[in-house]
Amino acid sequence: MIEMLPNFVPYIPETAPFTPEQRAYLNGLFAGLFSSAPALAARQDPPVAAQPSQPLTILFGSQTGNAEALAKRMAKEAGRHGFAPTAYDLAQYPRDQLTAEKYLLLLTSTYGEGDP
Repeated sequence: MIEMLPNFVPYIPETAPFTPEQRAYLNGLFAGLFSSAPALAARQDPPVAAQPSQPLTILFGSQTGNAEALAKRMAKEAGRHGFAPTAYDLAQYPRDQLTAEKYLLLLTSTYGEGDP
């Protein structure tokens, strides 16, 4: 399982195909959305009833690391809710296992300009 990055706030790099105004807006949006993460982590959820953990496969494809960071956060949160998550980079996932998955979460993001 992949460990979480503490206090990670995604951002739009200067090389992304956005105007400075668009990039500032998006970076502000991300900062606002992720600024509540510590408050959410401090919240006390009711304990989950003892039950067998359900496997959850989380696949991510990431050019800048944003989808990978989100996959790590999702894995941690899923673990709190009775799942046994495993996160994989799409390039490392054994494709022949895909049809055997019961619970699968796919995360991708890109800002590329149509590059393969």
